[in-house]
Amino acid sequence: MKKVLVTGANKGIGYGICKFLGKNGWQVIVGARNSKRAEDAMKTLKAEGADVIGWQYVNLSDNTSLEQTAKEIKEKYYDLELLVNNAGIPGDMEMASYDSEMQDVAETIQVNYVGTFCLTKALTPLLSANKGRIVNITVPSEVSPYWHPMSYVPVKQHRMQ
Repeated sequence: MKKVLVTGANKGIGYGICKFLGKNGWQVIVGARNSKRAEDAMKTLKAEGADVIGWQYVNLSDNTSLEQTAKEIKEKYYDLELLVNNAGIPGDMEMASYDSEMQDVAETIQVNYVGTFCLTKALTPLLSANKGRIVNITVPSEVSPYWHPMSYVPVKQHRMQ
């Protein structure tokens, strides 16, 4: 069976991706930073007929923890074929982007770019060995004073050679 890790999988788009893939031939690993929410999502996904094989702690705001996450994935899911980078934060959508505090901007960049980059880089050798793929999820955005340019912008799909 093909295995997939979906980050930000306990709600929203990530949950929907897990449900779809888990009902269509993939064994799903729920990537989340909160064990209670991950376990609740797993329980509901399984009840809905998705093939869920476990959950993995993924905290994109902590690069050091991502090294441990990657190590655990390589040990437990050595045949991982797909990484879906879905987790992200939008920044403070209550205010115009130009009014954002630098701390909010830094946290958004960490989660949406740096943390995602670190996890992807750490898992690339495993995915490459398994001829796997990396898919980065984004949401559409329109020009708006509330649009945050560093949240969910680039979308790419990579096939490992």
